[in-house]
Amino acid sequence: MLKVLRGGMAVQVATILVQATFAGMMIGGSRHAAQLHELTGKLLVLVCLGQMLLAIALRVKGRCPLWIPMAGGGLLAAEVLEFSAGHFHYLALHV
Repeated sequence: MLKVLRGGMAVQVATILVQATFAGMMIGGSRHAAQLHELTGKLLVLVCLGQMLLAIALRVKGRCPLWIPMAGGGLLAAEVLEFSAGHFHYLALHV
């Protein structure tokens, strides 16, 4: 399960890089990029949720330290805040 958690982290980092690419394309005027930016934002929240749940499962089994699920919870809260700010067009907070 630890390998799955590491794989999830790699997916998260790759998705963040794609998200930034779509943001740049959106600033350039691409309407399609705006839709993809929103879609990858939703995907980031779901990936982060999966990581946190997996980290909790690992912690319950005693296979990881407490800080890992705690960090996962903090990251999930940050992702939800970021997505919400973008969804409701609070750009000062989103950017």
